[in-house]
Amino acid sequence: MQDEGYIKFQLDWEDGPPPAVSEIASLQAIREILYGKQWIGFDPQLNVGFGNISSRCAAPSDFHFLITGTQTGQHAHLRPEHFTYVSSYDFQANALTCTGPIQASSESMTHAAAYEASSEIGAVIHIHEINAWKRLMHQIPTTLESITYGTPEMAFAVKDLLSQLDTSQPQVIVMGGHEAGLLATGAHLDIALEHLVKVMEG
Repeated sequence: MQDEGYIKFQLDWEDGPPPAVSEIASLQAIREILYGKQWIGFDPQLNVGFGNISSRCAAPSDFHFLITGTQTGQHAHLRPEHFTYVSSYDFQANALTCTGPIQASSESMTHAAAYEASSEIGAVIHIHEINAWKRLMHQIPTTLESITYGTPEMAFAVKDLLSQLDTSQPQVIVMGGHEAGLLATGAHLDIALEHLVKVMEG
């Protein structure tokens, strides 16, 4: 395993072509909004990127979802080569397979857990914002503080919390053991962003 901001799961990465521009248009647009709010970005003091975004692949294929690659937080605008496909994962083994021009984000297992929680989830946004994280801790569904990010326990906890959320409430959870980490989901990226903004700024 590696430290905060870096891949912690067992990764099987197959180098491959970048996705088509049409596949990432929505991801680019929403991600730029998040970058502008500094909910996704780069911490120069720690020298690590933070936050990531993904969407379930719509077309039938071997791919499960498309996600931003590792250490892309410093880029204001992401290009196709900054995205990769996650094709398989194993929570218990903490292992994941991705195909694309870049390795998958360090939070890919958490995104996989969200998609496993409900077939209605089509997009996942993971951000860092310390003040909101402190304010929302245990005010909205929160994973245990003893569960650290990038672990099988976090994947199972996220899946469990999301599967129990009432559809009438914003689909956002606090990652208690992942400082500043919040996770939002939705049927589409714009809906996930709407849920997130409602909780963050409401």
